[in-house]
Amino acid sequence: MRISLGDSFSHITANTLIIGFAFLCLYSAFNAVANTSELVLNSYQSTHADAGFGQGFGYTTLMLFNIFFALGPFVTPFLVRVLLDKISLLVASVSFVLYAASFLKPNVYALYVSTSISGVCTSLLWAAGFNLITVSCPTEYLEVNTSLFWLIAQFSYLFGNGVLFFTFYEVDLISDNTRYLTMSILTVSAIIGTCLFCLAKQPYTSEKLSQRVSKGFKTSVDTVKETVLLLRDFKALFLIVPYIFTGIYQSFFMGVYGACVGQTMYFKNDAYWLAGISGIFVGIGQITAACGRICWSKLVIHTKSKQQEHESKGSLQLFCVSTGFCVACVCFLLMYLFLPDDSPNQKTDEISVFTPNQPIAVLCSFLLGFSDCLFQTEIFSFIGSNFKEATPSAMAMFSFFQAIGGILVFFYTNHLHFGLRLHIYIMAVGSLLTLAVFCIIVNIGEDTSTERDDEKAVKNLKVTEASVLTEKNGIEMENGTANGHGIERTANKETDVSVV
Repeated sequence: MRISLGDSFSHITANTLIIGFAFLCLYSAFNAVANTSELVLNSYQSTHADAGFGQGFGYTTLMLFNIFFALGPFVTPFLVRVLLDKISLLVASVSFVLYAASFLKPNVYALYVSTSISGVCTSLLWAAGFNLITVSCPTEYLEVNTSLFWLIAQFSYLFGNGVLFFTFYEVDLISDNTRYLTMSILTVSAIIGTCLFCLAKQPYTSEKLSQRVSKGFKTSVDTVKETVLLLRDFKALFLIVPYIFTGIYQSFFMGVYGACVGQTMYFKNDAYWLAGISGIFVGIGQITAACGRICWSKLVIHTKSKQQEHESKGSLQLFCVSTGFCVACVCFLLMYLFLPDDSPNQKTDEISVFTPNQPIAVLCSFLLGFSDCLFQTEIFSFIGSNFKEATPSAMAMFSFFQAIGGILVFFYTNHLHFGLRLHIYIMAVGSLLTLAVFCIIVNIGEDTSTERDDEKAVKNLKVTEASVLTEKNGIEMENGTANGHGIERTANKETDVSVV
């Protein structure tokens, strides 16, 4: 089933819209819960002394999520193959419902279990979702379908954190009633997302369960092998740095920055409210950067020469990464100047260089989302253009090392009690190294492409010369054969005359 939305969005499939809005509902719940998990659990512990949550328990749950998310890419090929796409989506979405519902009445063991399951199921959700979109539309319309899906999903930052905007307004402590209201709305959102997956259509397959199990196992084993073999490629090795950095960066603004704003007591009753609105502006930054990148790519001059086209694509990647680096540096400077150093770990009245400022805190959220989108999209673009034959393995490698970055963030925040300034130093170094890596691999890629084009040109020239030489020899042989027959006929005539 296809839905026509004009020339620009023709051939949008119903599955694309269903999966896109389902992701919007699921991640509205997940992002909002993850963004405020530390604040919610700290408030719960302060009013329930026997809860058993230590300081930083919210960070511990997010670290556990990333540990299981790191294992997901190597398990999900088997699960998707066996369960098929639609059932995989339903199973994964149920884990999101459990994760949000576990905060209705927080329990240590329930949070451990729901977080661990949702870590694996997040990878399953994305793998099954993209696969179902891929098989539901023609190849020539895949890009517009995946772009629309991604755009719809990004609005989850706005809707989920919009709930926090209203329920946390002028709240100095997250009470039981406030928590019930907030988490109930977010749990219902996740349930709606799960129900939407029931409307998706699974393409028919004639494979039996036993066949799917054997093929799924083989696919998972092949993914692991190909990922290990991919480490022989110098580009893949260099990309480990951006992978880890984006994992650190994304985990910071999803799990730590909201706590920094919410635990800055200078904001008084607006602190929790600001944590919610910060999440909204992270989403606005993501969407703005994505739209800007699309518009800029349209302005890049496309030439008929493949080499010039490759160079323009490389320059676009460097431009976007450089812009992301500059925006991130501005954000780091503002956070350093306006937010207290110990805000990630506890409520604080401390003042940094300048007094905390609400518009600056919101602006930093926008800059975090904007720069993150630029980093992430260029990584995806580079993987797609340089690892076409090993895209699943390259994406598995990306997810694994990005999860490692997330684990590191929540480990040194909770267990090593790193302050905000140490976070800023780490991210600043990571962003600089990411820029350096892209400068290296893009330039080397262009040199390699030039060498390949030169080799192809030389090879084509040799083939042309060989064909011309062969044709020339053939003509000479034909002429020689014709001359031979003529001489033979003349000799025969002379013989006949002598005999007479």
